[in-house]
Amino acid sequence: MNFGNKKRDIIAAILIFIIAFFLTADPLIRPGQPATFDGLTHITTMAQFYTGLSSGQFPVVWADGFANYGMPIPLIAHQTTNYAGALVNFLFHNILLSYNIVLLLGAFFSTFFFYLFLRCYFKPEVSFLGAFFFNFSSYRIINIYIRGALPEFFSALFIPLILIGLYLLSKKKTLQGSALLIFSTAMLLFSHPFIFIICLFLVVPYALFLLLQTKKEKNFLVVSICSVVLGGGLSAIYAVPLITETKYFYYGLQSNHLIANQFLSLNNYFDPNWYYYYKNDVFVRGNFLTPGVIETLTILLGVVAVVILFFKKQLRQNSLLAFAVATSLFVILFTTSITAPFYQHIDLLGNIQHPWRLLGALLFLPPLILCILVAKTKQPYTSILIIAFVILISLIRFPQLYGKNYTVYPEQSYFFTPDNLHGNVLNTVWTGKTSGYPIKKNKPEIIGGKGKIVEQTVKNGFRKYKIEADTSLQMVDYTFYFPGWRVYLDGQKIPVEYQNPSYRGVITYAVPQGTHDVRLAFEPTKERVIGMIISFIFLLTTIVFLFVLRKISSR
Repeated sequence: MNFGNKKRDIIAAILIFIIAFFLTADPLIRPGQPATFDGLTHITTMAQFYTGLSSGQFPVVWADGFANYGMPIPLIAHQTTNYAGALVNFLFHNILLSYNIVLLLGAFFSTFFFYLFLRCYFKPEVSFLGAFFFNFSSYRIINIYIRGALPEFFSALFIPLILIGLYLLSKKKTLQGSALLIFSTAMLLFSHPFIFIICLFLVVPYALFLLLQTKKEKNFLVVSICSVVLGGGLSAIYAVPLITETKYFYYGLQSNHLIANQFLSLNNYFDPNWYYYYKNDVFVRGNFLTPGVIETLTILLGVVAVVILFFKKQLRQNSLLAFAVATSLFVILFTTSITAPFYQHIDLLGNIQHPWRLLGALLFLPPLILCILVAKTKQPYTSILIIAFVILISLIRFPQLYGKNYTVYPEQSYFFTPDNLHGNVLNTVWTGKTSGYPIKKNKPEIIGGKGKIVEQTVKNGFRKYKIEADTSLQMVDYTFYFPGWRVYLDGQKIPVEYQNPSYRGVITYAVPQGTHDVRLAFEPTKERVIGMIISFIFLLTTIVFLFVLRKISSR
């Protein structure tokens, strides 16, 4: 990567922060939370991570205040944004503000890293145009102000890093490229595993594009694959429980989670309307998925340019444009119902649930095409085009930077919810609808026999009681059972029951007559331990791998 003008790059970074703030300013400045589909879910999950860290639990694996009696949502929730939000909340003690700050950080770093990728090919002014276009892309605005999809929005910052890592590898900067590729792959998987699948629609074509241009193809290919595998292995501490323990949820009862009628049509690509409400969307802004007319026209302009260059026999000299246009068309194809059989028969693909999620990969391509076309013009036309496109994008996109139906919720409402906000599909198969259970202020209760609880300590994923039992007791702990919960009586493990018809899915256990110390703890299962071991092994392997690369590159 060659930065010929550091002063301009610094100015670009400052401007990128300004436009990132402008993109996310509405929820940052206005009181309350805008009505979105998933925003409340992610804010509440973030609050659960904060509670877990506050109680001394790390990694956070249990959420006591979620879904009435608690759920292991932190095991399967998006790790990066939730930990980031929890850490920010230690500074501000305002979970909504912390959520919005993470949103701002995601906006800034994703745009800045994409700028750095564009700088691999273009001058600062042209790269800033591409970053500006990317920052105000339709799908990014939709993710903030309609979907409230913070993890998906935030994960976009790791995709440019993967592209930069591949670029560095192609330029024989093996150590830097591999280290960046390992890191960004692992972080993307921690942030949003579905987006990693979507990312492949962009990353694999780009890797093939670089492979065709690289002289030492074998080295590039081997190091790239090894780096991605190492990054994937580092994420095993999260990925292994995510894969193996979903079988305990209703979600895990089916292998393919493709949702019907989630494909896009030409209308989505060419409809210029931004709906205040759409069909049945009244509370939130209209949930009409549009890639953006500017983006569509830019791709079409790229198609025209490729056709012209082909007939002029100049396409080989413009291979980056050919890659960007071909990949755009490929991604668009997979957002349409033509490719439905692929989603239906390939579970890995079907599990992204919504084919329109591929817009997360398409985000990067129209700005790249625009940069290529603008960069081919001569001064002063280049500067004129940059200014004209910035003005055009601003006029079309700035009016869309608003939330609808802002509501001020009590801070405590984010720390306890009787509903499973991630959906009933993420209830355990032995549990009913969580909001149907009575809300209890105390976790322990005697439901059979005579006695009393004389001392109790309740923390996230941990309870300790001193019980005086006049007779044998039947106890309930108002906690939904999940593998990993264990009960110890005077230091000895005792059976846990969770199939009492009167307390369906709730932990119950027996205590004999006498005075006893009882401890309940949510401890690692075999699957979680295996995940930890795999991550540790891959961490050691990564260190050795990078050390070997350093030795080779220093020769």
